[in-house]
Amino acid sequence: MLELLKSMIDWNAQPSLEAEAGASIIASGEPTALIFCLETGTQQTVKAEPMAMAI
Repeated sequence: MLELLKSMIDWNAQPSLEAEAGASIIASGEPTALIFCLETGTQQTVKAEPMAMAI
């Protein structure tokens, strides 16, 4: 499925960021509408406690 998604996105038209090893890409619990694509390396997920959101 990732390959299908990658083929439908014009990656050259999207902003990109190379993160250093061990650096956080997005803070736990931070809302985002971004798509993250790990090209090389390994990902590490840190599970956060659920938090209430005011709407």
